[in-house]
Amino acid sequence: EGKEHVLECNRPVCLEPTPTKFVTRTWTSELSAAMENDGIFHPVQEGNRERRNTRRQTLRLSEVIEHSKAQRKTLYVAYLDFSNFFNSIPIEKTFLILRR
Repeated sequence: EGKEHVLECNRPVCLEPTPTKFVTRTWTSELSAAMENDGIFHPVQEGNRERRNTRRQTLRLSEVIEHSKAQRKTLYVAYLDFSNFFNSIPIEKTFLILRR
């Protein structure tokens, strides 16, 4: 009792049937490739991209923090967590990409 929220924060892909997993993975791959090819991703975006990861951004942030400390400069940092990445793309654009 009181644990209903546990799965709300997770993507229970393991509970999906195998065909659903396959379709989901295919759509994700197709959308990511199309967005990469069409230049939808900003050049500095690391997450959700092949051969990139957020560790590089973490290292960059750490270097900027150290530099600002060394220069005795004020640094303002904002953390933006964009959840439901593909839900942020208009559905019409999603289907347009998938039709290609």
